[in-house]
Amino acid sequence: LEAAAIATDGERRRITVSTLAEASFLADGGFDDILYAVPLTPDKVDDVLALHSRLERFTVMVDHADQVTALLARTELLRTPLRVVLGVDCGYHRDGCDPHDRWE
Repeated sequence: LEAAAIATDGERRRITVSTLAEASFLADGGFDDILYAVPLTPDKVDDVLALHSRLERFTVMVDHADQVTALLARTELLRTPLRVVLGVDCGYHRDGCDPHDRWE
């Protein structure tokens, strides 16, 4: 927690994580503005919603329409809107959607 506090200049906001375990750990440590910067898989939606309910601001990344569908199927459980960002493949072909694909 000390390194994360130093990285945020003591504000405990605007921090990025790559696992939900990290997000939970930081939330337990008083951080309340977290970006989960790994494309969401449908099996993690329940964990995402649980974290979202605990935090002032929790943002998830999607890179496929199926991920959006999985989130939308559970929106009735949300008290406040969930922040979602779209990951775009910048040419490395690791994560992110192809900017030229069309989502129907």
